[in-house]
Amino acid sequence: MKNLIIGSGVVGLATGIWLEANGEDVIYYDINHERVMELVEKGYNATEVEQSDWDIAWICTHEDHAFRAMPTWTKEDSVIVIRSTVTPDFFSLFNKYELEKIVHMPEFLTEAEPLEGTFFPDRIVIGAPLDSVVCDGFEDFIASLHPTKNVVVVPLEISSYIKIIANAWLSTQISFWNEVYRLLDKTPEYRQIIADVVTTDKRISNYGSKMIGKSFGGKCLPKDLDHIIQMCNRERLFSAVKSVNEEMVKHDNKKKI
Repeated sequence: MKNLIIGSGVVGLATGIWLEANGEDVIYYDINHERVMELVEKGYNATEVEQSDWDIAWICTHEDHAFRAMPTWTKEDSVIVIRSTVTPDFFSLFNKYELEKIVHMPEFLTEAEPLEGTFFPDRIVIGAPLDSVVCDGFEDFIASLHPTKNVVVVPLEISSYIKIIANAWLSTQISFWNEVYRLLDKTPEYRQIIADVVTTDKRISNYGSKMIGKSFGGKCLPKDLDHIIQMCNRERLFSAVKSVNEEMVKHDNKKKI
């Protein structure tokens, strides 16, 4: 199978490395000349010349670029896999294209350890038209690469919700612990002890408790939090989560001065 990686940043490179490790033929495409040269120097098959000979195209660009990339790369008898985070209405914009050949397989990796999240995911989500032939074929293809993993197949727009809601929950946990950080201002030496003891309860995740007092950054959490705020009619909780994080950012910046 010939795989074309469109957008060779953190997600694209991790996706390509995973495919190559499973014996797949991979070529990396990127419009950034410096990035292409960097990949070539490291021994990857990378190019900035548009390709036409491929079976599966993996769109791993920022979601804004994915809007432009998808129609450009749509072609007969080939599958497009979108790895980017997209909102549920994304696919309705492309009704004139053959959506039965488009799959959404959102990534759940972290910038710090992208290969860990790519090779050993907690779950694999495939958004696809459920009555299409490509859905069954692609599901079988992914299952062959991750034979022991949990593969969940859902409609296209549902896969978008899963990714955005997951990141909104992670953001909420971090902001929760940062509210606790402010609550314990009079006993700063016990903040981490309290967090550690509270999260010994098996019902309570310790995510966010280890970075108490630190804002979340990166690319995914802030933008996906904005996505869910825009999607909700009553976004009081998620707006508060964002507000807490913005206050922590200001707090961090003051400490640096």
